[in-house]
Amino acid sequence: ELYEKFNAVLHAEYENIKVQPAGARTQEGKKYSAKEKTECIKLFTNALAQFYELANKIAKEESGQKKFKTIKPVKILKKHFADFGISAAVKNDLKKEKLSPEEEKVALQKAQFNVTKSAFLFITRKLVTPLAKSGKARKWCLERKITEYGNSAGFNDLYSLFHNIFLIGPCKASEYEIAKLFVNSEHSFELSGANEYEGIRWFNKEKMEENLNLAESLFEKGLTRSTDAKTAVVFKNLKKAAANAEYKCDLFIKPFEPKKKVTEKKVSKKKTEAKTVKAKAKTKKKRKGL
Repeated sequence: ELYEKFNAVLHAEYENIKVQPAGARTQEGKKYSAKEKTECIKLFTNALAQFYELANKIAKEESGQKKFKTIKPVKILKKHFADFGISAAVKNDLKKEKLSPEEEKVALQKAQFNVTKSAFLFITRKLVTPLAKSGKARKWCLERKITEYGNSAGFNDLYSLFHNIFLIGPCKASEYEIAKLFVNSEHSFELSGANEYEGIRWFNKEKMEENLNLAESLFEKGLTRSTDAKTAVVFKNLKKAAANAEYKCDLFIKPFEPKKKVTEKKVSKKKTEAKTVKAKAKTKKKRKGL
């Protein structure tokens, strides 16, 4: 049922991407009326509310007796969909190319497809942000449903993108936490290509760079559990460490590892030893005095 409701959200989202931009037209070439646009956004809003209602119910059941914090959906407004239309500038540029009517039609269709795909990626990332932050998006494998719907719309290769988004989502803006996720976790292969060869763990340079850039953009746009003013510094440090690590995972994470604290046991042992030494010295003095 959760997947059905999520699919309904994606479908309503896709319809709004086609309907809301200024100048959007039906297959017959007619402009959408204000009433049609309003009805379309209502359909999406209702679908999103129903999905989150069920998602919260399931999340609460999963938490058992633990304190449950309601996951509030992000508000997606009509303007978010309207922002993704082919601009007049793009149309003018195509006209300057002096294409034949058929070539211009194909070029416009291609431009529209790219804009629609960008809209789908942006809005889908935004609407699942609360679930990505809480770790539920990954737990419920929502990237699979997004991929399935994306494939039906002609948007290929979405799985790895959303899978990595959901892995990064629950992270804090901490060099060590991000580095650990990238090279020393069960998901390190997906994020950095981490693998072992001749007793050394190596990462893939291109994969590391690509996903560090993805992570940085997620933090900057508030699509992760925590946003921090130091995000730029955090990723500058991570990228510097990756460049200096010679593809070795341990050298990448080493600068960010927390310093080992002296345990209480060690401290108390040292104190006991010090007391023993003092006591022995005192006894020796007394004996000399005798």
